[in-house]
Amino acid sequence: MKALDANRDGQVSPDEWDQGVRAEQDALVREEAAQAPEKPEESVAVGKGSEESTFILADRSERSLLGRLGLQAGAALVGGAAAVVIFLVSFLARSGMLHGGWIVPW
Repeated sequence: MKALDANRDGQVSPDEWDQGVRAEQDALVREEAAQAPEKPEESVAVGKGSEESTFILADRSERSLLGRLGLQAGAALVGGAAAVVIFLVSFLARSGMLHGGWIVPW
């Protein structure tokens, strides 16, 4: 507070306070300007293929996007195949064609 008291009368007047606030704001702006600029985020890829009607906006690279979609598709295929096997075993057990099979309530 002593630093803000320009006329050294022991009290900080509104003008002295405003000057102190402006000085602090200027110091913060200079500090931010002196820092190295942050690395920009990945560019957004916008595109449409000539043979494809799918339009994709992404914040990832094409390679990363294709890898993730490939993993999701593989997981969906494995999950679907497992669901078919469970349903088939349950169906065969209910119909009496498979003895000792699992009966899944559905």
